[in-house]
Amino acid sequence: MKQENAILSIITINYNDCVGLKKTVESVSAQTNQSFEYIIIDGGSTDASASYLKENQSSFAYSCSEIDKGIYDAQNKGIAKSTGKYLLFLNAGDTLNTNQVVDEFIKHATKSDKGIVYGNSMIISPSGAEKLLTPPAKLDLNFWYRNTLNHQAVFIKKNLFDVYGLYNMNFKICADFEFFLKLFVKESASFEYLPLTICNYFEGGFSANPANYDKMLAEKEAVLKKHLSYKEYAQIRRAYVRSLPFRKQVLAGIYKTPVVNELFRKIYPLISRSAKK
Repeated sequence: MKQENAILSIITINYNDCVGLKKTVESVSAQTNQSFEYIIIDGGSTDASASYLKENQSSFAYSCSEIDKGIYDAQNKGIAKSTGKYLLFLNAGDTLNTNQVVDEFIKHATKSDKGIVYGNSMIISPSGAEKLLTPPAKLDLNFWYRNTLNHQAVFIKKNLFDVYGLYNMNFKICADFEFFLKLFVKESASFEYLPLTICNYFEGGFSANPANYDKMLAEKEAVLKKHLSYKEYAQIRRAYVRSLPFRKQVLAGIYKTPVVNELFRKIYPLISRSAKK
């Protein structure tokens, strides 16, 4: 795994999830093609993670356990330590879908030079149910209104972080979404779909927590308005709303109008209780 100047660097971040970290490391270690470097950034965990990294430090190109400022600070540290041409972020607990993922990607990377290579994800619920997430082979601006690429299924050229900057830590949930959108607006031709299932993504992380849903939507709205013109934003929102069933179109209109939205939030519980009687 100590492959300096490799085609690929795999970066895993972790905080107090030693069980998940071991699962991820085992998945990476099982790859048939080991021509990559592996970097692990631990956020100063208080469980067994730090001792596990110390015991196995010879297996990694770089590892550390120190307090950080959150998910994207840890990933930015990983970027700074990496030497690979492409980077893949595989968080603790997530795994590569098969033992041939790295080999398949490296074969592809020798024939293509795109900045963003994205593939499929196997989404696994807490109950163990599996669902294959397949993004469009061709992305357009409409895609980004309520969608994004699964971070763990995207190979990113490292030099793009030199051009467009590291992850913006002002966003606690959607910094990767901002990076992707910013790049898409500037050079959409950099994106390429690879018909390969890259990762097994286990739901239950920070962004998947229902309690963070409103915050995630608010951050996405802020990102969209930051990087799109008013006309572009209005067009993709209109297209999204028109794609919804009528009831959801009405709710979307309510959500978009602050005064009506506030009133609706107050009376909706009353309406719901009355309907149940």
